[in-house]
Amino acid sequence: MKLGGGLLWLDSRALMITGKTYLECTAEQRKEILDLIAYRKNAKKDASLSQGVAFFSLLRNMTCDGFYTSKIGIEDLQYIGNTSRSEWPGCPELPS
Repeated sequence: MKLGGGLLWLDSRALMITGKTYLECTAEQRKEILDLIAYRKNAKKDASLSQGVAFFSLLRNMTCDGFYTSKIGIEDLQYIGNTSRSEWPGCPELPS
């Protein structure tokens, strides 16, 4: 699924449900459509949602990739980069 195809899918689904394009829908209507495609189980129940689910999954993955390759995301991962160590501190002890 490509971005353009996913955006077209959103518009066609919104037109089918509300008679308006996705961007013309109210925030509540847009959330309703996104709630349908946010979960793979919905596509199992209704095959017409499968393209929307694939699009939402692509966007979710791209969002995660973007965050975790940004400065704040790298800090969140506590990534220290390619640094050399003189000794290996080992793994931290597991909580009891």
